[in-house]
Amino acid sequence: WNVNGVHAQRRPGTGDPDGDSDDEPLGDGWDLRADSTGKLSRAMQIVREREYAVAIWQETHMSRKEMNAVRGILKRVHGLESYGTPGSYSAAAHSHRRGVLVIWDPNALICEGREVVLPSRLVKVRLRTIADGSALDVIGAYMPNRGDTAEAIDEAWEQLHLHASSSEALVGGDLNVDEGDAGRAATWLQDVLDDHQMTRISVEG
Repeated sequence: WNVNGVHAQRRPGTGDPDGDSDDEPLGDGWDLRADSTGKLSRAMQIVREREYAVAIWQETHMSRKEMNAVRGILKRVHGLESYGTPGSYSAAAHSHRRGVLVIWDPNALICEGREVVLPSRLVKVRLRTIADGSALDVIGAYMPNRGDTAEAIDEAWEQLHLHASSSEALVGGDLNVDEGDAGRAATWLQDVLDDHQMTRISVEG
């Protein structure tokens, strides 16, 4: 789900954002002193109303601190767990770009492991269903597009190819390859599908 930027906002009178610790992995304080914007509220509500066991947001455009805040809101307000990689800062745009967040319902799934595979682009979460005990390696992806360098495209797809090798892998996100595309990324995608016997499924918002 390409959310194209979802953001939290600090509550008035709760201090300077620069005062938060940058060393805490989760809940550096902002998560308890932040509210959701209208766009974030709508995105969270859709996840709840559609009763998704797993959702993947990409192009979140969040800093690390802001992602911590959003994760805190998801847990506090909706009872949802999450894990992700923040966006990378663009000096030209004066904002963060990229970023991926995997969200799951802890009433349906148990997290057994998680890792950032490639900062701002790829995360992997090992989940096990409570209903029948089956396991999933959920990979959230925001892959390079045509404007990125060949090196960036190869690096991201090499990592995705490696981490999608499990028979339990489920890849979700924006692969930035359209049907009928030709080129470097399209070749990589076909290799992943063929080598790991995966099926491509397009899902509309």
